[in-house]
Amino acid sequence: MLLVLLINYGISHAQSKDETGQVVTVYKEIAAIVNKGKLDDLSRFIHPETGIIEIIDPDGVPYPIYHPDIGMAKLQGLFISAPSKTPDEGTLPEFDCNIGMWTRAGTFVSKVEGYPYLDTILGDAAKATYLDKRMLGVIRFLSENTSFIVMTTDESVLGFFKKEGVWWLGVVDNSFHCVE
Repeated sequence: MLLVLLINYGISHAQSKDETGQVVTVYKEIAAIVNKGKLDDLSRFIHPETGIIEIIDPDGVPYPIYHPDIGMAKLQGLFISAPSKTPDEGTLPEFDCNIGMWTRAGTFVSKVEGYPYLDTILGDAAKATYLDKRMLGVIRFLSENTSFIVMTTDESVLGFFKKEGVWWLGVVDNSFHCVE
């Protein structure tokens, strides 16, 4: 029995490491595009049915903006930070909520089980913006299916989900909430 558990752990760990590598590769491409200022090229990383959700924080109330495509995202002022550093799980940045500043440099890629922060902001967001059924459906999907987060010290969190064997960028969190 122990052998079966160890074999399954080894496969799961290998899959996780392989998936992390895939997301790092996608993130590197996104970072290069953003650093060149050619946001139109990001369209290949945004699923055509899902679009992208950007979380912003005007007046201290975070709420989501739905961008059906990268063109609309550009028009609505999508901001993605992407330092040229290679993401690394081992260099976790630290954010001091009291002073509102990063206290250590670094980027990281983290495997997650969903991004429930999207769900938690809907109550306040409903007071600030109109949320249609399509947007609510996308938010629920991304909240449940985001499985990798890339955080940079430039204060953007990027959420990736896998659909049909391809990694897609689904969430850009610019709300600058404190992370644990």
